Amino acid sequence: MPILMMCKLIVIFLLLGNYVEGLPAPFLPMLSLLDEIQRPDLFRQASIIVFLCASVGLLFNRSVRICALLAGTIFLLQPFVSRVTFFYGNFFCGSMLFLSGLYDPRIGTVLHRAQFSIMYFGAALSKVLDPDWHNGQFIDFWLSEKRSSILYGALSPCLPEGWFAWLLSWSTIVIEFSLAIGLMFPRSARWFVWCAIAFHTGSIVLSQYDFGVFVPALLAGMLVFASCPNRGQVKVCYADGDQIARMMRCISAIVQNSSLFEWIPFTSSIRGVRQLRVEWEGKAYVGFSALNLWLLLNPLTYLAVALLICWPGLPRSVHLVLLLMTLIGGALWFFPWVEVFVALRRGLRRIRS
Repeated sequence: MPILMMCKLIVIFLLLGNYVEGLPAPFLPMLSLLDEIQRPDLFRQASIIVFLCASVGLLFNRSVRICALLAGTIFLLQPFVSRVTFFYGNFFCGSMLFLSGLYDPRIGTVLHRAQFSIMYFGAALSKVLDPDWHNGQFIDFWLSEKRSSILYGALSPCLPEGWFAWLLSWSTIVIEFSLAIGLMFPRSARWFVWCAIAFHTGSIVLSQYDFGVFVPALLAGMLVFASCPNRGQVKVCYADGDQIARMMRCISAIVQNSSLFEWIPFTSSIRGVRQLRVEWEGKAYVGFSALNLWLLLNPLTYLAVALLICWPGLPRSVHLVLLLMTLIGGALWFFPWVEVFVALRRGLRRIRS
């Protein structure tokens, strides 16, 4: 389910962001064969139609593997069709869709994790080989001239000249190399996912730039690291007659996800979220923690967030604020802070003993 949800979200991002309309006709292609096409406009229109048909199939669960392959192929071919319109965000979307079409339960998400690892490793390696990243010159020009970041202008004078840009440059390189390694291992991937979210949130805050479709698609791609329960594995205990629990059950039924939860009412004179209890993987979540888990396991949550941050016609400033609210608010809402504090407290106790 997480991989299918990722594909749907990426398709929604591409449709709402008008990236489908930006599909190019053959112009300065990498493949000389495409120069021989007599009607480039018909080639472009055919590509749009194929992607739209594949998107409908993905959104309505019809031949999802074939549709993911077709939708991914359209955007993977974009740099071969026209060199001048290449954008890595589009290519990343195409690769994640294509790899989802090749998904095999026997190997799991190895291909998707390899895509993330290659992406971050390539980004870090290109920076290491660029002298402008060694002394921070690129970061300084990008944030002071290209983007005119107010935050960078305020923080840079706090350190000696050039130090802040140098620190940002090498911290970016170290983080990207760390993500390339950490995301390949399932046991450590969870923490590196949050590291990636924090890293890209910081990039958006500093540059005041939303990076197009790349960051939303990256967040959707992180779903491949999520675990999804089987039907009936999640038990929801709620007070009989509670309106909040009734609304949750109705929403789950609307998205045809009610079979995932086993709803168990009990008699209680107290109503509200505090009486809600969710059990999954041997752990019990009570109150707002239970509500958080229910939201995380509900596909409607992700669709609502996708529509919110990528609604067409929004000014760039509004879109940027909504994206930051999603990143920061989602981290504050869903991150297992309690587990982190408990682990830190246990570690401190061991050190003292």
